[in-house]
Amino acid sequence: GHPQFRIIGNEGSFEDKMKHLISEIAKVLGEPELAEAKKKYLIELPEASILEKMKKVEIYQSYLKCNDDEKIQIRKRGEGEDFIYSQIKTRIQDNQIIKAEKRLTQAEYQDKLVDVDQTRKPLHRTRFCFSEQSQYMEIDIYPFWNDKAILSIDLSKVDDEIHLPNFVKVIEDITNKKEYLNSELSKL
Repeated sequence: GHPQFRIIGNEGSFEDKMKHLISEIAKVLGEPELAEAKKKYLIELPEASILEKMKKVEIYQSYLKCNDDEKIQIRKRGEGEDFIYSQIKTRIQDNQIIKAEKRLTQAEYQDKLVDVDQTRKPLHRTRFCFSEQSQYMEIDIYPFWNDKAILSIDLSKVDDEIHLPNFVKVIEDITNKKEYLNSELSKL
């Protein structure tokens, strides 16, 4: 459930693994990066008995006012009374998505809430995190849906083979569907 959890797989050469490791460290340090390879599926909501075996995290996300070629979101993530705060800037450059993430203090987060984009609602979701055959997966449950969720899978490369757990019932592959981006869901 940690926001910076990464799996450095054992496939490829030693040099490939080192490049992957260095890339992941750069992301944690807030260096601008190409958006990671990810697959997303709209799935049927799994049984509660399955979800309770996973790590649960609450995420509260708001979008700030900004220009059209950049999105800035602030995020509060954690459970109970323990939260971490971050800001994520996303922009498109040369037809590629570039992200830069940095940690915020609680006070910085609160200060930035003044600049929230009023055309979007704050977005809350409950995330359930787990790994399956060395792939890190997250199931996001939104309060406006009671029968479906979004499954995200972090991949090392876009063409990695995916190992879906047997409890996952895929409704649709939404990897490149704009209407399922959090920035779009915040407009509902």
